[in-house]
Formats: sequence, C-alpha cells, structure tokens
Amino acid sequence: MEYSISQNEQQQIAIDFSMGHEALGRWFNDELGHHIENINKLLETVLKIEAKESLQHQQQGREFRLLISDDEVEILANSLDMETELPENTELYESELRSACGLADFKDVLLEWRHFINTHGNN
Repeated sequence: MEYSISQNEQQQIAIDFSMGHEALGRWFNDELGHHIENINKLLETVLKIEAKESLQHQQQGREFRLLISDDEVEILANSLDMETELPENTELYESELRSACGLADFKDVLLEWRHFINTHGNN
C-alpha cells in the first residue's frame, strides 16, 4: 500500500493512496480530516486494540464506515449497503468504495498524517 501526503497552493493537506486503496484516501480526507483530537482518539483506539484491551472498533461516517479488528482495518462506503438493481452483466467498481489494510500499516499512516498536519499548521 503506497500513499503520499501533500499540501497544495491553497494550503490544503490531502492524502492519496495507490490503486486498490482509494477508499482509504477518501476516508482520511473526507471523514477523519485534519482535527488532531479525532486523530488522537483514533490512535488511542488502535493502541487499545493492539494491547488486546479492546477487540474491535466501528465508526460510522457520512460516506464511509471504519471497521478495526485485531489485525485489519477496513473502510466501506455506506452506499455498499444499499440494494440497487444493476443492469445485467454490469459489475460495480468497488476500489473507491472499499479498502483494507493491516492494523500496523493503518497506525503508521495515522501517525504520519498527524505529524504532517502538526508540521504544516493546518489544525
């Protein structure tokens, strides 16, 4: 899983993930955002799961749902829950609607995201 965090000319911070992990990028940018308090709370949750003090965590957002277990993090678009009739022979492109990664990788991204936001003063 590759990603990059950058700041554009308008001082907006964003994270982009490689193909297959696009939903993670959308979740970081749109759901988690730049609020250090929210990032810190989520890091505390991850640490509790790593320490086996908690078994899992779910967080419902506007567009995505975050699911954390003892070894995996999954981001699922709320739209996946909707039952929609698709035309015959049509497949849904889910790369932007669903992503998963290991808990350790997710923690590393959270730490880097927090550091970048703190360093670039976008609180």
